Amino acid sequence: MSENRRYDREIATDILAVGGGGAGVMGAVAASEASVDVVLVMKGALGRSGNTIMAGGSFAMDGPSAVSYGYDGDPKFTKDEWFEEIVKQSFYLADQKIVETYVERAAPLVKQVVDWGRKAKQYFHFFKPGGFFTAGKSISLALRQGVKEHPDIKVIEDVVITDILTKDGRCVGGVGVDVYSGEIIVFKSKAVILGTGGFQPFSFKCTVSDMTGDGMGIVLRAGLSVADMEFLLFVPGVCLSPSLHRGSIFPFLYNILTATFPDLVAPRMKNAKGEDIGQKIPPDHLALAMGSEWMKLVFTYWWGKEIAAGNGSPNGGIYFSFDHVSGEEFIAGTKTLVSMMPIWYKTPWKFQGDDFSDMRDAVLAGEPWEVGLGHEYSNGGILVNEKTETKIPGFYAAGECSTGCFGAHRVHDALVEMLVQGYVAGEVASAYIKDAPEPVIDMAQVESHVERITAPLSRAKGVSPTEIQRLLEAAGDKGFGFVRNEDRMKAALADVERIRTEMIPKMAVKSKTRAYNQEWIESLGVENLVLCIESGLRTALMRKESHGTHIREDYPEVDHDNFLVRYCHTLVDGKLKQTTIKPNVTRMPLPTGKMANIMEYALSCEPKFKNAAGSSSAGVPV
Repeated sequence: MSENRRYDREIATDILAVGGGGAGVMGAVAASEASVDVVLVMKGALGRSGNTIMAGGSFAMDGPSAVSYGYDGDPKFTKDEWFEEIVKQSFYLADQKIVETYVERAAPLVKQVVDWGRKAKQYFHFFKPGGFFTAGKSISLALRQGVKEHPDIKVIEDVVITDILTKDGRCVGGVGVDVYSGEIIVFKSKAVILGTGGFQPFSFKCTVSDMTGDGMGIVLRAGLSVADMEFLLFVPGVCLSPSLHRGSIFPFLYNILTATFPDLVAPRMKNAKGEDIGQKIPPDHLALAMGSEWMKLVFTYWWGKEIAAGNGSPNGGIYFSFDHVSGEEFIAGTKTLVSMMPIWYKTPWKFQGDDFSDMRDAVLAGEPWEVGLGHEYSNGGILVNEKTETKIPGFYAAGECSTGCFGAHRVHDALVEMLVQGYVAGEVASAYIKDAPEPVIDMAQVESHVERITAPLSRAKGVSPTEIQRLLEAAGDKGFGFVRNEDRMKAALADVERIRTEMIPKMAVKSKTRAYNQEWIESLGVENLVLCIESGLRTALMRKESHGTHIREDYPEVDHDNFLVRYCHTLVDGKLKQTTIKPNVTRMPLPTGKMANIMEYALSCEPKFKNAAGSSSAGVPV
């Protein structure tokens, strides 16, 4: 390291794209296709990091586009119909300009990824009206194939971007840490595209473990806004036990496929008392849920009621029971499933690298599966417009780290969101840099960032980042989960405020070396995560109603008259300042009035277009 600076390396490029999932990759691809110098940086390895690899996963295009590409699509499922579904399913909190971009740009980008995937020898199954079903690893390998076909993209793996750099109001680069060497790297660029994913505030996870809201933390420290942070999407049917499979979405995938494959034995949902929860759910709610992405909200609502009432399993979930069929009937029903799984996972009972034959054996032994609600997606994030622009010229955000496409509830595909927004960001950034001045690094700003991120290394003693992570997850579990009320949220917010103001400034790591210091890397994440959880809790307390995935047992009504607004936060003098904005409207006026609960609203939004198995137009709901 030079005596005159506190960083180790400097890398210059036109555009810095951040994130190893679809948003970062597509941003880099678009820049490459515009003949722009681009560096793609990610926390892990290309094709093996980020949440994309964890997808179930389906993605889609409109029916007429599918037909034009030679698929058996439904031409009645138009872009206009798609747009209408997304806005309604967002509980009208979507930015309609962003939704328009989503539906208009999706088809060629989805087709491109399918083509890359097939070159990478991956299988993509098409079904009406315009969807593809595949595995998360297949999407990731397809994206890796896309980068391979753009060899001018410079890929830098295992680097965490911690902050952006600005000069004269423009973005001029970013600061990163090499996970293995511990080197601090300054990236000098005319533009930065963030595709860093969402945040995971709970102890029970069904995503990758490093979803720490890095992009949200970066923009808040840069003086920009996040929005919609109260809306978190849960997956009903994530393994709670055995511990070997804890966090896997295999039971959810099994359950949802029972709507597609009639021979597959559907489990019965039971609480700790052995009562059939399905018998408590109104038939019209069940009809909406089975075979569509509405399943996630419907079962979050009804399972949440059971768990909140004290009828949950020992680990805070419910049971999938197969005691209504014999072992022979169960095995007979799995023939289609076990014939399909090797297409993606090599062996019949293997999913995402894990062998689930022990869960098959549990059913044969008369034992249920213990499953819970796992958070999979953050609707909230960085406030951007339909061009993925923030208020800092040259700074863009795409995919799950941004917000605006899905409002209060996502039914349609996050994979499409990342592809479209990532590519748009690459296009817009490439046009921007043509007239942008050469970046000039403010060394005092670099010094300030380096001082902050290395502070845990310099303290002789203090609070462990691991302990802070545990306390943040405990606060999330306490008050920010799938069913909320005033008292629990206030108690959780008090915990989070204490962590941010009293513990973060005292954070220290045991090892003082920077090389492969996992505890130090963890400290970078918790600084972002604490801001995300605080913002979400503050917003959830302000929203005294239920809206989308924000379910309050003390305020069950959907209140369009008083709460059809988006809550935003900016960091001002170390405190989160809250403001509100109205959703952008282009075609569909905002509704008025109130509804008794979110299920009453959901039933008014049942999709017009379903495939033969009953799936929503988004496709197989995973």
